[in-house]
Amino acid sequence: PFKNKESVASVRQILDGKRALKEFEKASLANLTPKEEGEAKYLVQSLGRVKGDELTNLLDEVNVFQSQM
Repeated sequence: PFKNKESVASVRQILDGKRALKEFEKASLANLTPKEEGEAKYLVQSLGRVKGDELTNLLDEVNVFQSQM
């Protein structure tokens, strides 16, 4: 889903800044690239502990880099 190395690096930096997330959760979000909170929590059930607005904001930040070339 990510078109270039810069996008991958940016996404990794965003996810690394989220200390509350476990490494497998970060990897899952980067690889599965869910668009919505419900989808993310369905795919990675341990994200159920993350507040909805926090997860939505994180997904919005990450998804910006999917369409960049």
